[in-house]
Amino acid sequence: MSKIYAAALLAAVCSFHQSANAQYCLGPDAPAAAQDVLLKYAEFPLYPAIFQDISSASLSQLLAKDNACQHCKIQSSLWGNGQDGEISKIISSKLNGSQVEVNYLFLGEEVEPLNLTAQFSLQKNGGCWQIEDIGTAHIPSLRKMLGN
Repeated sequence: MSKIYAAALLAAVCSFHQSANAQYCLGPDAPAAAQDVLLKYAEFPLYPAIFQDISSASLSQLLAKDNACQHCKIQSSLWGNGQDGEISKIISSKLNGSQVEVNYLFLGEEVEPLNLTAQFSLQKNGGCWQIEDIGTAHIPSLRKMLGN
């Protein structure tokens, strides 16, 4: 899928999640918010400009800086441990305060189905959850990878 087509598709999906203050809203339920990122924003953070409103202000700045680079730090989706593919289904999610751990099934063309886990650090902003950090087996901390 081309970056332009994917960006347009994701922008259309994002438009359905606007809150009253015109920021994109992941909703008031933290586990559902984390699952939304995995299922509806599958290319996050490959196209960071689209996702700045679902991220905290500080993570948004890091994503924008990386998006403007020539040799970006984000070169593959977080969800498949660097492999091409897609999330097939959510297996489980566990909430601990503002931390959500989501287990999911990842299907790729060149790999066997994988049971993977992502950890989300979320923060509340105006009744909506926003991403503060994401960790996976491939990238333990998006924020640290981006230089914070």
